[in-house]
Amino acid sequence: MGLVTRYLKTWNELGPYERFEQVLALLLTVVIAVVIIGSLADLVRDVYDIFATAAVSLSDRAFAIIFGDIMTVLIALEFNHSIVQVLHNREHLIQVRTVVLIAILAIARKFIVIDVATLSAETLIALAVVAAALALLHWVLAATDRADKARE
Repeated sequence: MGLVTRYLKTWNELGPYERFEQVLALLLTVVIAVVIIGSLADLVRDVYDIFATAAVSLSDRAFAIIFGDIMTVLIALEFNHSIVQVLHNREHLIQVRTVVLIAILAIARKFIVIDVATLSAETLIALAVVAAALALLHWVLAATDRADKARE
């Protein structure tokens, strides 16, 4: 059975809200794909600018710019991957574990691009607390998934 035929058969089995989620997921995939292409273009431009104007040595600021751009692309890819899973697996649009993982990536990106000299100690502590809380939440969700699989 072809992919389109299988998809249409499954489409006919979906209720109105599930169809709405599928259409929304498809539109979000297209929008995020455009964001990924734009982010990748920014990364390529920044790498070119840094190496064209510098003596091939990366300053801390150049490092932050390049790896901040890379993290932006990775975050957008993870978003897109989670939405494509909705299209393929007929899962719900919001996956808590994926949202937490993306939040962890965003915080990691923040730590990469952060200029420590310009932030207060309170802000740094707050970011660290958020990172620890997200890591703990991710661990709890993973433990819950493992326990659910063990019961099956």
